Amino acid sequence: SPPPTFRDLIQEEGTMASSRSLLFKATSDDSSPVDGVVLRQLVQNTSLGTEECQIMRQLLDKRINKTSANIKYKALRTVSYLSENGAVEFRMQWQRDNNILR
Repeated sequence: SPPPTFRDLIQEEGTMASSRSLLFKATSDDSSPVDGVVLRQLVQNTSLGTEECQIMRQLLDKRINKTSANIKYKALRTVSYLSENGAVEFRMQWQRDNNILR
């Protein structure tokens, strides 16, 4: 069997929450502001590599396409925050495929 990846090790340790659950928390359908702790955890998750950034981008794409204004607004704020503070790979993926933001 292949050796475990960095991501596998982190998931086994349970030190980082999954990006999926964090993104759903960050883009909840209510008027409360996005929790800064959740955003900082998402920033850390962007450093897990290209695959993780791609998963996050796809989930945020889906959240931006929802009909709820709260979800759309929070998803766009999350993209903005992660683009400014996250790994370069996350920002590059949004620059490559930014039709959703136009």
